[in-house]
Amino acid sequence: MNDINVYIYILIICIIYNRLLYTDKKNLLAIIICIIIAYFLYLRNEKNIKENINNKINIEKDINNNLKYLTNINNNNNNYYLSKIPKEFKYLLKDDILVNILTNIDFIKKFNKSRYTELLINTDKMMKIYIYILLDVYNPKTNLSIFIDIRNNILEILYSIILIIPLRFKYTYGFNPNDELNKSIKLFILRTRKMITIIEKFSKHEKKIKHLEETLYMPYNKIENNKNIMP
Repeated sequence: MNDINVYIYILIICIIYNRLLYTDKKNLLAIIICIIIAYFLYLRNEKNIKENINNKINIEKDINNNLKYLTNINNNNNNYYLSKIPKEFKYLLKDDILVNILTNIDFIKKFNKSRYTELLINTDKMMKIYIYILLDVYNPKTNLSIFIDIRNNILEILYSIILIIPLRFKYTYGFNPNDELNKSIKLFILRTRKMITIIEKFSKHEKKIKHLEETLYMPYNKIENNKNIMP
């Protein structure tokens, strides 16, 4: 606590004390009760804030721990932007929605840990492109297509995971892994579709780019390249 805050608190206490000197007993009791309630509400709010911060730190730590002992990346499509292993998922962690989607399906690690890590790396790279386009570091005309390629790669990974997870867990009642995965896929599609729309609007209104790659429909040559993506 700095000196300025100390002086402010002292001033507030002096003002309250001065007001209490000229207050009758009934009003004084009401004021004291209000102060006590306000104090407990303040403590509760501070506790919730600390818990949220700690939860976020733990989630970030758990996600970054997936990079431990990783020596190479499965890059079947030979994408140059997926050639390096990041030291941390600093771009992915900037989007709470994507983080929640991916942490919701972290049970994938029980069956294929490298596949889940590959999912995180792809999403981190996709987020980097998204952020850099909006920061005017990357040209949207050339990098939107890369964003979409990585998005399709992520969807391919997600759909391929359906084939390796069981229909239900033996010792976990009421949890259906396929339902959770399909729900996460739908949320991922909605989230990334919104991100594409934001890039398109940014390109049109801020960068004055009139023509961008078609994003609603996939060209035939890209369908062939992504034929492993299930409907």
